[in-house]
Amino acid sequence: MALVQWQESLSVGVGALDQDHRSLFSMLNQLNDALQDGTEGAMMAPLLDRLLLYTREHFAREEALMAECGYPDLAAHRREHQQLAVQVRALHQRLTDGSTESLGREVLVLFKTWLTSHIRVSDFLYKPYLVARTRSHDRGAPEA
Repeated sequence: MALVQWQESLSVGVGALDQDHRSLFSMLNQLNDALQDGTEGAMMAPLLDRLLLYTREHFAREEALMAECGYPDLAAHRREHQQLAVQVRALHQRLTDGSTESLGREVLVLFKTWLTSHIRVSDFLYKPYLVARTRSHDRGAPEA
């Protein structure tokens, strides 16, 4: 059973970003399944590698769109991304150091809590800016 499920109420109005969020939810569900059946040890290193890479790519894509549409709180949003990246790198370092006790559960709790909250609060603040940008592009308005 899925730990977290994508809901349209989480949509930020940009298909690529929503797909990124769906993919992150899928990774969390894979980890949850592995924790349930006791196979998380084998998947922890590849999963953390994927999370590091994917969040870096997603954050870059999201921040580029926010910059493009002139989102005024980009710096604060970027800091939230950087704080999560620091936490994920620390978890990855623990894995590298061999300190894996409860690591899977910590990754799961961190991402489940952070991702859902981040989307519903921080990402929803930029949503009107990105939706307006998308609408003006759809109408063929000249770019500013």
